[in-house]
Amino acid sequence: MACSCSETANKIVVSVFSIIVLFFGAVWLFFGVFLVVMASQAESAIPTGSFVFIIVAGIVVVAIAILGFIGAWKRNRCMLLTFATFAGFLFVIELIAAVIVFVTQTQFVRLLGFALQQQISAIEDSSQGPGADDFMQALDKLQETLKCCGGVSASDWKTVPASCCPSGNKGCKDPYPVGCAEAAFDLFKGYFLASGIITILLCIVELTAVICACVLAHQYKNYEKV
Repeated sequence: MACSCSETANKIVVSVFSIIVLFFGAVWLFFGVFLVVMASQAESAIPTGSFVFIIVAGIVVVAIAILGFIGAWKRNRCMLLTFATFAGFLFVIELIAAVIVFVTQTQFVRLLGFALQQQISAIEDSSQGPGADDFMQALDKLQETLKCCGGVSASDWKTVPASCCPSGNKGCKDPYPVGCAEAAFDLFKGYFLASGIITILLCIVELTAVICACVLAHQYKNYEKV
């Protein structure tokens, strides 16, 4: 069966947007890996769960883009509808994620600061339990790297560790004035903004691709009836 002009146009549109989605998905994937690598430089003191989510989202986006491209040119209505369904669902999730990134990024300091305070308090108020040495090493690395002290401030420590001190001497009187939660936020806030912008752009592209895929799938349904 020969392709109509409208079908060919929709194929091209779906294919182009699938390629764009593929590009954004690859960028999203690379961005997530980059954030994980950045966080790993400070060992385990910075939570990487949200960064892993970015990586998973990037992989899913790439898979969806490939599905849409193949479905368009193979004239596979099932693949197109699957593409439209998953892309539509992902559109909603990513839109929510973008809003969360913009709205809650300022809570990063409070949440991370509280978590570090709790860990510091647990280490100082008890004997060295399982994992205490590992966490202390990670926190020392974080404090030395970011030139910070404690979760919120140096007052989180009963005895200021050497990693808090510019001089490298334990119990110094002039520890770093900035808490590690604030220092980590300053390090990542530019990436949070970029993450939100990339997500919004991806949502716009995906919504357009979903509409075109649905139109193309409807055309194939009509052809099947002929």
